[in-house]
Amino acid sequence: MGLNSSLLHPWDPDARNAPDPLHFADQQLDRRGGRPGGLSGGQKRLSLFNLRPRHTAILVAVGTGLVISSLTLSTLLLLNRSLTNALFNYQRTISTYQISINTLNREINFEQARLQGIQTELEATQTQLSQAQEELSITQTQRGDAQERLRQLQDQVQSLRDQLALIEQERTEAEEELPRLRTELEQLRAEASQAQEQTQQLELDRDRLERSLGVAQLSLSGLEDEKVRLETEIQVLWQSAQRFRQGPVSILAGEVLAVGVVESDKLPRRLPDLANSEHPLRQQINQVLAEAEEQARLLGAVPPSPLPTAIQVRRDHVDEILEQILQEPRSWVVRVISVSNRLEGEPVPVILDASINEQLFAAGATLASLEISPGRDAQELQENLLGLLSTANLRSRQAGLLSDPLTGTVGEFSQVKLLEMVEELEGIETAVNVQVVTEQAIYTSGPLLVSFQMSPEANSTGAVDGIPERRYPPS
Repeated sequence: MGLNSSLLHPWDPDARNAPDPLHFADQQLDRRGGRPGGLSGGQKRLSLFNLRPRHTAILVAVGTGLVISSLTLSTLLLLNRSLTNALFNYQRTISTYQISINTLNREINFEQARLQGIQTELEATQTQLSQAQEELSITQTQRGDAQERLRQLQDQVQSLRDQLALIEQERTEAEEELPRLRTELEQLRAEASQAQEQTQQLELDRDRLERSLGVAQLSLSGLEDEKVRLETEIQVLWQSAQRFRQGPVSILAGEVLAVGVVESDKLPRRLPDLANSEHPLRQQINQVLAEAEEQARLLGAVPPSPLPTAIQVRRDHVDEILEQILQEPRSWVVRVISVSNRLEGEPVPVILDASINEQLFAAGATLASLEISPGRDAQELQENLLGLLSTANLRSRQAGLLSDPLTGTVGEFSQVKLLEMVEELEGIETAVNVQVVTEQAIYTSGPLLVSFQMSPEANSTGAVDGIPERRYPPS
């Protein structure tokens, strides 16, 4: 073992420069006084395969170690059967273990894949759980709302039950009252039947009174015509008396000398002072006064010296009319009316009359109508037509149409057209409806232009039994 230790000594890195161990061993033996009997060669060092002594020593040491290890292993194998079995069965055991390891790895991979699937399912389950929790929260909210709604419905049901109980009570009371009400109903039906009979009788009386009223209206129209005619004759006689007393009267009191329309709703925004002669309203009034001046001169009026005009009107009166027109922007009709009777050669004092000029009737409006049956003579037909004209005249004046202060009329109708209408009515064979209709839109300023329109009684807008619709306009 001492030689083996010396042979291993050169492996130490720090012994690289140490003396050769064999040489060192020779030196030690010489000092002890002898040499081993198997070694010879004097001072020559051991060398194998032409290696350096140091490398040879290393090779010898390695070989010696291998031999010792082999001998030790062989001894152990011979002495220990278990070690022999373990050594020779090691590879087989390793293979078995490797197979087991591979099997376990496959099982691990399978279990890992299975675990991954389980984790995926777990994530999906967690997602479903989250959704289910959200739905549960919504459901709980809806449940709370439903409970609140249920409570409200229960309250309503209770209220309805209370109302139903009240209705049942009222129904019971109504059933108790039903016999009495039926008795009253029978009485009311009897009274209604009696009232219906009375109503029918009253309707018959009303129709009879309406026919009587129509006759009375015709008579009244005739009386009004007679009154107008007598008033006209009285006026003419009074004028004749004035002529006999004072000479010829050229202009009568209340005679309209001029009529004009003044538009105060179409003035420009910037206007001069009303007292200025350039004001548009004053210019329109002056135009109407100029027409009255011309008419007065034609009738024989003469301006007094040194005044230039034959008509005389107060300035403050004209200003009042202008203020009245200016306060309400509308269309106005202004008339110049004589104040008193004037002889030829005299000036004429006048006043101004202003009224709003608005549309009273549209074109084709019916002012009066009358049913005329066949078989009437000319005198009766003429009276009927004159009554229609008088009714139209009265209605137009009531609507606001300005009439002549002297005659009270609002227009003229041709006597020739009147006679033609009488001749036409003498030849009818069935009842017709004669109407007085307007020829154009009628305004406050007039004049009233009307015509007769004849149509069958059964249809006021067409022809029946060969009778055409006819119109007779004024001349």
